[in-house]
Amino acid sequence: MQSSGPFDLIGELPVHALTLHATVVLLPLALIALVAVIFTKRIQPRLRTPITIVVMLVGLLTLVTKESGEALEHRIGDPGVHAEYADILTLVTGLTVLATMLWWLLGFFAARKTHQADSPEPLHTEESTAEPHRKTPSASPMLSIASQMLSLLIAVLSVATLILVVMVGHTGATATWKDQISNTTPTSGLQGEDSTTSSTAPSSTSTPTGPSGHLSPSPTRGATPTPTGTRRPITMAQVKQHSTSSSCWVSINNKVYDLTAWISRHPGGPGRIKSLCGTDATAKFSEKHGQERDPNQVLAKYLIGALVTEHQFPPRVR
Repeated sequence: MQSSGPFDLIGELPVHALTLHATVVLLPLALIALVAVIFTKRIQPRLRTPITIVVMLVGLLTLVTKESGEALEHRIGDPGVHAEYADILTLVTGLTVLATMLWWLLGFFAARKTHQADSPEPLHTEESTAEPHRKTPSASPMLSIASQMLSLLIAVLSVATLILVVMVGHTGATATWKDQISNTTPTSGLQGEDSTTSSTAPSSTSTPTGPSGHLSPSPTRGATPTPTGTRRPITMAQVKQHSTSSSCWVSINNKVYDLTAWISRHPGGPGRIKSLCGTDATAKFSEKHGQERDPNQVLAKYLIGALVTEHQFPPRVR
């Protein structure tokens, strides 16, 4: 399986599938810890630098997750609102990281001024003017006010980020699982397994079916999802008769495929396959996948016949 870049695949798995779980766990934890450090003065001096580094690293992880999500989008299609929320989450996370870095800098300068104020005063000559530290009293309050404002800003951004993490995670899970789960029951997997294991000696005309009467979505068990088991000449008129999600035939490159079982399993969502049912999808498939090996291999499993014209095959074909 060919990878298009560092954010595409790793170990033949999408990078996005590996990084998103770390992001949705580590990002909220890091921000909760950050807010705790900001508003707990007793631990702030010791943990200011470590928590800032952690937030920066998690911010980088969030960026990697977004980039890998876009790489996955090029493979399976636009996830819709999930991608929109992800863009907002990346922006808000970036602002949180910047605010945290500024908060650290202000704390660093404030600690430095405190250290200078606590150190012994050097001896001054008579030429030295009085009030050598006249600016110090006015500088410290300014740093304190700025730090407090940044602390409040970070708290607000952190809450917004936590909300966005939930929304991004929910919309992503919905895009991945909702349509697949809606077509199942709590026992459908067991029924599909029983259907597969209870079948007798395989033949060229037998097809494993799931509980709905369609193909059992279990390619990992070795089942070949060929709906009829017999490849035959098929006309475009016949393809058009199978234009629903319960019977979805598609013509691609003068071949006909029954994609009924693939609708609920398509990574980009069932809507992308439903829109092709009963049509010639050659142009759309070529534009999206071209000669990519994996999509073409998956498609080949659903081949049921060759596309012919009416004059090439007698009207007795049904």
